Amino acid sequence: MESNQITLNHLNNYTDGRDLLFKEITLAFLKEFESYLRHDLSLRIINSARIYLNNIRSVYYHAIDAEIIKGDITSFRKFKIQQEKTKPRPLDVEELRFMLGIRHKVTKQQQQAIDIFFLSFYLCGINLKDLIYLKHENVVKGRIEYKRFKTGRAYSVKIFPQAQAIINRHKGEKYLLSFMDTKEILSPERLNEASHDILSEENKLLKRALKDTGAKFKASTYSARYSWATIAAGLGISRDVIAHALGHGINTMTDIYIDFDLAKVDEANEVVINSLQV
Repeated sequence: MESNQITLNHLNNYTDGRDLLFKEITLAFLKEFESYLRHDLSLRIINSARIYLNNIRSVYYHAIDAEIIKGDITSFRKFKIQQEKTKPRPLDVEELRFMLGIRHKVTKQQQQAIDIFFLSFYLCGINLKDLIYLKHENVVKGRIEYKRFKTGRAYSVKIFPQAQAIINRHKGEKYLLSFMDTKEILSPERLNEASHDILSEENKLLKRALKDTGAKFKASTYSARYSWATIAAGLGISRDVIAHALGHGINTMTDIYIDFDLAKVDEANEVVINSLQV
């Protein structure tokens, strides 16, 4: 990968070409290298330096998993790789219809990326990290029931036919989605790294699919959530309903049923999904 080569080039410059040992990748080293990236190289955009630091972490964890080294993950646990949050541009209805229309024109892998985007959209903009780690036991009486990684809060969303069709196409054995069956996470510490790698791969496929079909807009899997909320607002759905659909302000599964009528969220989602029909 090009980013891996760039990372290696930066490391070589930082160490003056000296071979770097795994045991030297300590908390102090990571902080100093981050400072070098941001200041000495003027990589002040947080996400630029983040890519290179994530590449180092990925190689380090893979070396541990392959038993090449007996590494200590403490350094990466204590070192927080900063991420600059960027708000994806929401897609409008016509752009979403375009994406649905090109599905049969692209490669199988690109179709999977488009399907993942729309499965997130059809499930009220479920966060992609939550989506890819769903298992069959998360499906209860026609609903996806899960706890969000980000907040630990319980959530429930109805599976409409459009979402069920995608699930059926990609049904896995252990995980809800088949492509996750080949991406087993070897340790809890690698959860963030693994999900980042998976979503990065899917976004590259999505970007290529749009480029190959002459799209005049860009999209990523992250924008499915923002697109759902924006379209819902444009259709006159209340802010309260949108907030509950996105999982905001919910503490427990009991709160979902007592404090708010899930039927309102289901109705709102049905209206949003149907708006894509020509």
